[in-house]
Amino acid sequence: MRAAQASEGESERAPGGGGRTEGARACGVRGSRLPTPFAFPSLPLPAPPPPRSSTMSAPVAKVSKKELNSNHDGANETSEKQQEAIEHIDEVQNEIDRLNEQASEEILKVEQKYNKLRQPFFQKRSELIAKIPNFWVTIFVNHPQESALLGEEDEEALHYLTRVEVTEFEDIKSDYRIDFYFDENPYFENKVLSKEFHLNEW
Repeated sequence: MRAAQASEGESERAPGGGGRTEGARACGVRGSRLPTPFAFPSLPLPAPPPPRSSTMSAPVAKVSKKELNSNHDGANETSEKQQEAIEHIDEVQNEIDRLNEQASEEILKVEQKYNKLRQPFFQKRSELIAKIPNFWVTIFVNHPQESALLGEEDEEALHYLTRVEVTEFEDIKSDYRIDFYFDENPYFENKVLSKEFHLNEW
């Protein structure tokens, strides 16, 4: 990448330097000093050349101006093409967004349908879990993230946790509630502790 940038930088400097040299050569000036003739005592010195008229450089100036105008017109044409491309990109992106919204609506309907179909299996699974002593406390204590949040009393209270249910709201992608069912215990009177999550509010 650096090599590519260096190449671009060099290509940008070259026209500036080369342009000045070529312009000077076009005007017939190779340096700031005119050639000095050989001096012979027996021969008269030649008369110095007449000063160059300012009109001699006029053609070069006209060509440069023409080139500048041409470059300016080309830049305007490029800018117009780029703006036109950007407008077309916006139009295409709007169509993509519209299809994405349509897809989200259809996916939501499918999720809602199958969420209802899953409910009997969730219930059956919950009944089977209830037959395993200390199932939930074992799950939480051995969870790599949740276990770090548990204090000693939390862990003791989890020995009374008998069931966990997740209820998804109509917008199942963003809203749901978790209910924790407990047997009678010395830590709190509530039989059910609930926590709602609304992801769109975050």
